[in-house]
Amino acid sequence: MNFPRLSVSMAAMVLGLAIGACSDDADTSNGGSGGTPAGGSNANGGGGSQNTGGGGAAAQGGDATGGTGTGGAGTGGAMGGNAGTGGGGMGGSAAMPVPCPNQCECMPGDICEFDCTNDGCNQADCIGATCTADCPDGDCALDCDEMGNCTYGCSGGDCTFDCDANSTCNLSCEAGTCEITCDAGSTCNVDCTGADECVVVCEAGGQLANCVGNCTTEGC
Repeated sequence: MNFPRLSVSMAAMVLGLAIGACSDDADTSNGGSGGTPAGGSNANGGGGSQNTGGGGAAAQGGDATGGTGTGGAGTGGAMGGNAGTGGGGMGGSAAMPVPCPNQCECMPGDICEFDCTNDGCNQADCIGATCTADCPDGDCALDCDEMGNCTYGCSGGDCTFDCDANSTCNLSCEAGTCEITCDAGSTCNVDCTGADECVVVCEAGGQLANCVGNCTTEGC
């Protein structure tokens, strides 16, 4: 069979097309040359490895195909330690029991609890201290003096309270018939709930901050 003869120019054109086809097949195996900047020019995603992109932050970079260059999420190391456990609070000092069969006192800085049982506390003096007491048998005289801090009760009734010299007093007299003097810049809180009557007298700048129940006041 006789084949037609090709001219030199036509032969060169055919050869060029064949070379171009081979070149395209080779490029597709590497993810494509001239890809997007995100994908890079090779299968490793812009020069980085398959797991970590070159030149990017941790765990960012191209995917394995080198197509889109989608970055993976980075995982940062934990900087802070676990929260510390707070120290336990320290409890307050316990009150010192003070027997008071007749007369007694609590001195500055002390914390006292007067024992007024058995008809005691004919005179209990809290002098610049912190004091508590109850008078279960009644007829007690409970004083708070010289910036004392006192909490007194009279569950037996018929008591006298004297809150003096810039002291702070919380006083209760549920059985009634109590006489309360709030004197010389002191502050008194009085509870006479259920009592027949409590008489509160304020002198020399003493203040009655609050009185609950059946209170009769003078100078307050």
